[in-house]
Amino acid sequence: MIDSHDVVSLNPLKKSNDFDSIEEELKAQFIGIFESYLRSSERDINVLGAPHLGRLALIERNVSREGLALINSIDPAMRYLLKAWKARNPKRGMHFLRTYLQLIWPNGWVVDQMWHDKLKQYPAGIVARSKITSEDPNSTHYLTSRIRISIDGDANQAAGIGGSEVFSTVLPALRSVTPAKFVIDITVLKRSASSLAFANGVELRNLAVFDCAAVIL
Repeated sequence: MIDSHDVVSLNPLKKSNDFDSIEEELKAQFIGIFESYLRSSERDINVLGAPHLGRLALIERNVSREGLALINSIDPAMRYLLKAWKARNPKRGMHFLRTYLQLIWPNGWVVDQMWHDKLKQYPAGIVARSKITSEDPNSTHYLTSRIRISIDGDANQAAGIGGSEVFSTVLPALRSVTPAKFVIDITVLKRSASSLAFANGVELRNLAVFDCAAVIL
């Protein structure tokens, strides 16, 4: 279906004078063929320089071409994602990563830039900022280039992908939107009635067994 706004009208042709009935018929046939077979291509060509203004199908093609994973093709989320990516903001960094995660898993993710204990050998002392009790983390730890992305399993299922499938689908895109100096570690937390499990890029295993539903994130 063609977006109705900003569609270039063929009224100048429609209202032009017809020499005879043959010209009138030819004009009507051209207008019909154009609207039926060429209109969608004309609309796409019209916004090639700013594809985020186009149809969702055009946005999907451009997002995929840029190396970003498409899980849910939802407008305006994908439109905003493409517009933000095309901006090429050199300072987007972690902010763009969080924007990307929010568009795919709304309120179902956590990003932590990891810290490391100064008294331990790297990488044995890696912890999240929330685990550091000191008011000044710089006194006992130093900030690393490791990023841990935790995804709620329920949000993952809502996005239409399975537990381990997230890595082959999204990991290349996450790497492309993250500054090269960062190392990404993805964790998928899965909620069930009897167990709490996590999956990373290599394996899926149970961490613990509970009598009730596990609370995650």
